[in-house]
Amino acid sequence: MNNVKISGKFYLENDLMLLVENMKQPVGVIKQVYEVLRVVNGKPLFWEHHFARFLESCSIADVLCNDSASDFRGQLARLIEMNRLGEGNIRIDLFQLENDRMFRYAFIPHSYPSATDYERGVPLGLLHAERENPHAKIVHQVLRDQANQLMVDNNWYEVLLVDHEGRITEGSRSNVFFVRDDRFFTPRASQILLGITRSKVLECIDRLGYLFEEADIFVDDLATFDAVFLTGTSPQVLPVSRIEKINFQVENHAMRQVQDKFNKVVADYLLQPNNM
Repeated sequence: MNNVKISGKFYLENDLMLLVENMKQPVGVIKQVYEVLRVVNGKPLFWEHHFARFLESCSIADVLCNDSASDFRGQLARLIEMNRLGEGNIRIDLFQLENDRMFRYAFIPHSYPSATDYERGVPLGLLHAERENPHAKIVHQVLRDQANQLMVDNNWYEVLLVDHEGRITEGSRSNVFFVRDDRFFTPRASQILLGITRSKVLECIDRLGYLFEEADIFVDDLATFDAVFLTGTSPQVLPVSRIEKINFQVENHAMRQVQDKFNKVVADYLLQPNNM
């Protein structure tokens, strides 16, 4: 987490509520597992699904986590209340130290797509790189730095990772869907981090009656698709205008239906009284 900036006034270190201005980095970190979720109207969106994925990441990385769903939810509620922040992203880190473990809950700076981005779509690029243990949310700082530099240099919103066989797997911090003839495609689950937003979008596709397929998506086949969109904690469902020099439809009807359906799922979730 050395390169992650913290926002807000307070953060949680284990059970202690501390001032961000006095934060110190942990020493002797052997492993680090993390999760990021979004706060909307003072509520952590899909928190229970994020907790389940956090446990899965810990299991894959062989990092012991004894916290319960109730512990997780309670810490989120404390952090939101103390910072008085109704919107933003929270990052949860579990550091495996030489002789101990340390939890950290903190708000982090966020950048959400603008209304124009959702209307006109965003440009993407490609990065030939692969993640080890793609199912676990583990820090890959070199890859993160490469992706960030490419995005800055080319004014891209995101980069899609391409493996050694020329297959697109996922975004550097998002999942990706492709649309052709009102049929939805996404890279195989075995190749990617299984995003929470992605899983909700799959439910939306099913409810709307569209066909869906996990498939190998090769760079050479990009031009055969009508539309492309990203899913993720910050972008939610975000149309793509182009991938490098290949343009896509941003008003694709099937894609926009899924986007609207997902927005309704979020709104309904936030109305549930038991979601903090």
